[in-house]
Amino acid sequence: MKQFRNSELAEAFREWLEEARTFLRNKVPKSKGIMDTDTRLVIHHEPGRLMQEEVVVPQSPSALLYDYREEIPKLTTYRRVVDVLRTCPASANLTGKFVGTSAGATLVQWEHFPERFIHEYWLRNRSLEYDATSFAEVYGSLESFIYDDELVRNLSAPLQNFDSDVDAITFEQGLSARLITPGVYESLYLRGGTFRSENKTEDRGLRSWVLTVRATEKKVVRGEHDPAPVDEIAWNRPYRLAKDLIKALRIYKKGAPTFQFVGEYTPWAHHGGRAYPAFTFPKSDRLILSADELGDFRKFFTTFRKVDLHKDRFLRVAIDRFSSALDRKTPEDSVIDMSICLEALLLSGLGNEEDRGNVSYRFAVHGARLLAPDVAGRQQIFRKLKGVYRVRSKIVHGAESYDLPKDESGKKISIDQFCDSLEQLARACFRKFFSEFERTGHTCRIDWNAVVLN
Repeated sequence: MKQFRNSELAEAFREWLEEARTFLRNKVPKSKGIMDTDTRLVIHHEPGRLMQEEVVVPQSPSALLYDYREEIPKLTTYRRVVDVLRTCPASANLTGKFVGTSAGATLVQWEHFPERFIHEYWLRNRSLEYDATSFAEVYGSLESFIYDDELVRNLSAPLQNFDSDVDAITFEQGLSARLITPGVYESLYLRGGTFRSENKTEDRGLRSWVLTVRATEKKVVRGEHDPAPVDEIAWNRPYRLAKDLIKALRIYKKGAPTFQFVGEYTPWAHHGGRAYPAFTFPKSDRLILSADELGDFRKFFTTFRKVDLHKDRFLRVAIDRFSSALDRKTPEDSVIDMSICLEALLLSGLGNEEDRGNVSYRFAVHGARLLAPDVAGRQQIFRKLKGVYRVRSKIVHGAESYDLPKDESGKKISIDQFCDSLEQLARACFRKFFSEFERTGHTCRIDWNAVVLN
């Protein structure tokens, strides 16, 4: 057996697993046994088509454990597990206390843990047959719950409007994404939380993906009647990391990837999640992240995460407005958000009234000088940006027409085309600001006098 921190407890659980398997197999009629299998329809997506497959699923032992709840605790190995947990100093110290993280905690009553172990083992192995790898993973997580000072929070979020030409992507800081195969889908569904069968990616020629976050957090132990501590910052940290990835993807490349449902699981401590209200309206803009782009995006995301948005607050406003613009239902609302994003970027650092004189002119000049290397390009960008304030004002005040600028050929453009052009300019601006952070190592702020007078 693998070397564990508490070999006596590990052996007790191994023997309990064997007796539980034998008990349930012999006690329960074959028609209801956990050795039987069932089939369940699982939906997943291949490029251009929706696939339906039947997945073979062994019956869960949870209901059977409940049916025989009077007899099972009398089993010799069951009692031995409970006795070892109650007498081992590390686990005994947790008896009758709440143990968990900022997301949630469980009241430790060791007499319930043998049954929980069977359920967790079945979720991992889909069988109660002994498997050394599965046992090491499940029992190892219990040892971590008992002995470690930190616990691992696991988040899973089905992605929308996202695909890649690879099947798995590793980002950074515990973030990864993988293709949802029928087996992965079934595993997520059985774990429960907010991940249910109806929360599937739309069939838009994209394969289904799930974003996962693994975050460690200091273990919180408190008495049964002690007030529960509230740490909103720690609780939101892995969720914010997932949202930051979505925002970075949207800035990096055209598209509107998103997620709405998040399942969370901390082994032995907490099981829950979060559903984000649909205040906005996700569009069908696909983002395909190719294998050739992965290295560059990882570098981009690393810079994105390093920026201190408390110090460079204008960038926080710009990022939030850019992301919300992609979720708006109407192009008019998107133009308002995108114009605020560009204003936050191109007028950043102009704090006093003297600096902010003739704002619309400065706004256009800054963008033209920042983004274009030649006179012709600067004139083109200048004309686009010069009309932003005018168009936004007409939208806000309910004008019947918006006096949109013309394209290079002199033809009038639509409000959707105007919004797309602002989106392209904003992405180019973000690149410049992140390059400035990489150059200085501490700030994204740009010296506009140097830009204009260079």
